Amino acid sequence: MNRQLQTLTETLTQLAAGGGLCVAFSGGVDSSLLVKLACGAGIPVHAVTFDSTLQPAADAPQAAKQAASYGAKHVLLRCDPLSDEVVRMNRKERCYRCKYALFARLREYAAEQGFAAVIDGTNADDLSEYRPGLRALRELSIVSPLAELGITKAMVREFAAEIGLDVAKKPSSPCLATRFPYDTLLTEQELSRAGKAEELLRGFGFLTVRARVHGELLRIEVPLEQLAQAVQCAGELVPAMRALGFSQVTLDLAGFRSGSFDGK
Repeated sequence: MNRQLQTLTETLTQLAAGGGLCVAFSGGVDSSLLVKLACGAGIPVHAVTFDSTLQPAADAPQAAKQAASYGAKHVLLRCDPLSDEVVRMNRKERCYRCKYALFARLREYAAEQGFAAVIDGTNADDLSEYRPGLRALRELSIVSPLAELGITKAMVREFAAEIGLDVAKKPSSPCLATRFPYDTLLTEQELSRAGKAEELLRGFGFLTVRARVHGELLRIEVPLEQLAQAVQCAGELVPAMRALGFSQVTLDLAGFRSGSFDGK
């Protein structure tokens, strides 16, 4: 194990303080690295996944399988972020409000289980991005070991590959609200439709993809190097998207951008 991985493992052991860790667990590479290392160090871990309409439907069952394979107890916390009007109307403060509600609930769960430390997979790169939810983590004293140790996304992927995690190259998948413009009403039906569109697109070979929804118009973002592939697939791709109710299907020539509704 390299020195940085050893330092991360030692940090997790210190945070557990002889007890255990409660980890916000999406099943992505960041939180998977934390859970795998903690379990490998003999730390009791509760890997907690938020179950809500803002998460892709496939995330929870996949996370449960991963947590079990790492040796952690998997917990599913059902949440209803759309009950908050700010979240439901996709206001600029949506991310902060949603994140605060979710992690306040996680804090309650951790206290019930006797865990002092609640950690998440925020990495060092996230600190330089537009991440309104980070304020909620600070206010709730959620610890982000990767960010605090200066570990970037590239380093996370490198470490994950080193210890044999099969999610080392798994693309990030932020909450489905990011597929809609701000000040757009979010409904369970529309969120589900965006998630299904991306699931279908991944079936066409686009693993890094966003289905941006503008009413009945679907704007597809794929990496620049896959634009030609998307055009070649149009004959099958367009009917598949229209079957979901999109009357217009477009390809964004600027390519994939994380947070494109934030002006990127």
